[in-house]
Amino acid sequence: GTTTIIGDNMGATVSRIQAFSIAGKKATVRSMQQPFKVITVTLPEGVGADLPVNITVDGRTTISNIFSYYAPEIMNVKISNGSMIISGFNFGPVGTTVSITVNGSAYNSLTQENATITCYPSSSFLDIIGRLQVIVTVAGQTSPSFTYVPPPVPAPTPTPEPMPAPAPTLEPTPTLDPMPEPTPAPTPAPTP
Repeated sequence: GTTTIIGDNMGATVSRIQAFSIAGKKATVRSMQQPFKVITVTLPEGVGADLPVNITVDGRTTISNIFSYYAPEIMNVKISNGSMIISGFNFGPVGTTVSITVNGSAYNSLTQENATITCYPSSSFLDIIGRLQVIVTVAGQTSPSFTYVPPPVPAPTPTPEPMPAPAPTLEPTPTLDPMPEPTPAPTPAPTP
C-alpha cells in the first residue's frame, strides 16, 4: 500500500530524495505533494509500531521513529478439523512471528499468511462448547479481543421406531377336483 509522509526538509523534488526506508526496508517515493513537506511512498511489507524511518536528501540522512503499521484485526474465527482458522487484516507477511491467545493461553503453533492464520490449540479448547476469546499479537501490536461463538448444535433427530412388518396374507389354495376315473369300456360278450 501507499502512505503519505509529512515532515520538513524532504527536498524540493522527488529526485532530491536519494533513499527512503522503513525499519531498514526500502520504500519507493512515488510523488511529492508539497515541496520539502509532503511525499507519498509505497510501503514495504511489514509489521510493528514506532519504526525508524530513514530519509536521505542531498546526501544527509535523517532518522526518526515515526511510522507504525496498522495493528492486527480479527474478522472471523472458524474451528475445523482440529484447527482454528483466524481471518482478518494486518497479520504481516508470511514468516512473521504471530502469537495467538485463546481464553488467556498463548499459542505459537501456526501457519500464517497476511489475512489468515491457522492455529492448532490443544484439543481441550476445541472441545469447549462455548465462547472463546481470541487475540492476535504481531510485532508488539495486539488486536482487539474477538469472541468466537460456536454454531448452534442441532438437536438430534429422533430415530423413528421401525414399523412392524405386516402379517402375511394367506390366499386360499385352490383345490383341484380329482379327475374322474375313466369308465372302462364294456367288455364284449364271449362268442359261442
